[in-house]
Amino acid sequence: MKSSTRAVVSLCLVVYLFALGCKAASDQAPAGAATVSVGGIDGIDSLLSSHQGRWVLVNLWATWCVPCVAETPDLIALHSSLPAERFALLGISMDNVVAATIEEASQKVSQFGARQGLPYHNLVYNGTLDDIIARFDLPGPIPVSILYNPSGTEHERWVGQLAADDLGRLRSMVAPT
Repeated sequence: MKSSTRAVVSLCLVVYLFALGCKAASDQAPAGAATVSVGGIDGIDSLLSSHQGRWVLVNLWATWCVPCVAETPDLIALHSSLPAERFALLGISMDNVVAATIEEASQKVSQFGARQGLPYHNLVYNGTLDDIIARFDLPGPIPVSILYNPSGTEHERWVGQLAADDLGRLRSMVAPT
């Protein structure tokens, strides 16, 4: 093999290995990325009660839902802009509706969370649609975001992607200036 051909092959191999290493690194969760768990209504209620004393925004969403994915950067920014002692964000993924298994749904949410750098906890719902519809009085489409006040009472809800003015109002309620 000629030395120029060997150099080109070596360069291609180095570029390929570098790209492969970059891809592997991008698939890993960023430092501080939140956890993903699986649970039913009891798990949701347990997570909500663990945040008693804080404002809690529950966001019902799915990785296959276009407006849900579109609002993710805004939710990340909201979470990052508010003090943890006053505010918690809890994602409840409905990926189980279309996934073949709960493991597949959990994997999709974990991968999405790693790509997006989700800093807040996400629970992959593992129960019947009737139960979650009844628990949150869901109107039908997602995303649905429900804000609970520090005493655990529903304060406000939004159906559809959160608008910029909704996010601003939410910020002022949670952390008034």
